[in-house]
Amino acid sequence: MVAKNFADDTLFNMNVFIFIITLFLYSTMVHANNCSSWPSIDHSLFLSKTVKKQHDISSCHAFTTLSLIEFNYSKLYGKSINLSEHDLLLSHFIWDAQKDEALTFLTTMLKINLQMHKVTPNFTPAYAIMGGVEDDLWAVKKFGVATEEQVPYRFQTGQESFMSLIKLAQIGISVYRELKPCAESSDINKILTAKLQKDVLKILAKMNINKDFKRNTSPEVKETRLSFQNFSRTLNYSNLHPLDFKNLINTLREVPVGAKIRDYSGLRNNGNIKENDLHSVVISGYNCKTEEFVIRNSGNGKIEKIHRDVLFKGLIGIDIIK
Repeated sequence: MVAKNFADDTLFNMNVFIFIITLFLYSTMVHANNCSSWPSIDHSLFLSKTVKKQHDISSCHAFTTLSLIEFNYSKLYGKSINLSEHDLLLSHFIWDAQKDEALTFLTTMLKINLQMHKVTPNFTPAYAIMGGVEDDLWAVKKFGVATEEQVPYRFQTGQESFMSLIKLAQIGISVYRELKPCAESSDINKILTAKLQKDVLKILAKMNINKDFKRNTSPEVKETRLSFQNFSRTLNYSNLHPLDFKNLINTLREVPVGAKIRDYSGLRNNGNIKENDLHSVVISGYNCKTEEFVIRNSGNGKIEKIHRDVLFKGLIGIDIIK
């Protein structure tokens, strides 16, 4: 009886052992197949070791844009750079005195608010500086950008410049509400431009907001801006079509990309989307064994990983600069 029990236990243990080995081999084969079709990607060599934090300003796209420009520069010249998100954001507030209009910021912000209202009727206009990577690259090409050392990032809670941004947000939201009935109009761009020229800029001037957004104009900073203005003009912006895994991986093999994601925090925490917030991050790599993308998140200043299936739940666009 003891011998029979021992034999049964031995047979059971052998079956368990065989099952575990089979499962391991299967898992290894799956990973091998995944890595054969889609090898791992790592662009960290040409990116900064740390991720800068945006703090309480919706400036994620500026961090994405400059990371992509820094990558292209570092790969071409073999040396790392640290560009100034603050200087880039300020460039969106430069007035064209002859036309009496803000070159990109206000018009873009209102267009985004109107577009979001179409997608989500209950959308509450949130303050998003400028809008996106394409706008940012345009600004760098037109005005250049300084280094972080020359123009440190100062948009943080409690500082005067942040309070001015809040004032601008309030102005933008009030104009948005006034224009909301026109959201379906085919002449919406003309209406926005006229509204901005007649009302918004006058309000800004009265509030003396410009004083918080004056750019550093020292000769050294001007020289730096000109240098990166010229470099940025060798780069082009595009977005990914179609938006699928194969196309993303093929693009990622060449350069890191920016990713526009709905409710990134919700996806990271539980794999679900509950909010309509948009967040821009940099995808800098891919691990074929775990099927995870490597994310540089300026929201918390960390490098994170997210599974491919989870990412595509919230992914709404890919920004490419090369």
